[in-house]
Amino acid sequence: MSIKSEFNKNFLKYFSPVYRQYPMHLHESGDYISDSIRKRKTFYELPLLHFLLKQTSFDRVIDVGANIGNHSRFFSLFDAEVYSIEPIKRNFALLTKNAPQANKFNIGVGKEPATLEFATFPSNYGGSYALDAFDGVLKDRGPSICKETVEIVTLDSLDIPSPTLVKMDIEGSELNALLGAEKTLTNTRKIHLCIEMFSDELLESEQFPYSREDIENVLKDYGFKFQHQINSSNILFYRD
Repeated sequence: MSIKSEFNKNFLKYFSPVYRQYPMHLHESGDYISDSIRKRKTFYELPLLHFLLKQTSFDRVIDVGANIGNHSRFFSLFDAEVYSIEPIKRNFALLTKNAPQANKFNIGVGKEPATLEFATFPSNYGGSYALDAFDGVLKDRGPSICKETVEIVTLDSLDIPSPTLVKMDIEGSELNALLGAEKTLTNTRKIHLCIEMFSDELLESEQFPYSREDIENVLKDYGFKFQHQINSSNILFYRD
């Protein structure tokens, strides 16, 4: 049974008043994540967040691809020391309001410093992506596509103290981000990594220059082991 099915089956068991303290600063109607929060009146991806709450430590969390601060706000409500990284300016403006206690960076992360173009979509600002991840090709993810220039740094260069949990959701830039995060991910013995990864079928059809195995091999080199397939795209790894 998936965690979403299990969560829905046992909703009253899992429910907490804290789960109603969802982000109130949202994009205009039409954005996928903001509309989901408005409709459900709770956190986006609440089953995933609940799972992480029960299975990992929120002592110090790095939220890579923080979007409007949905996850960062959730972590903060449970007294986490949060470091939020979000490259898209419109998302970052809402992140600052939704997760005021977090340490926030309006940048992207990669394997080396760079300046890259990102594509953004009013119908899904959470699906914004670095064009270099798709070899410069614009994908049809909705109308009114815009481009935005983003500063890229390595995660290691931010010198964030040893995290207990890293959440990474960066739309195809995972491998490059991991290659620039060796120190951050290996300078502590106990750490969890929740990473959203595209399927091999999508990576192949979109002609990405890497596979899921390439990501898993980097994590293996860093000492991580597979722990749990949380849902169809999010995987939890641990290093102990």
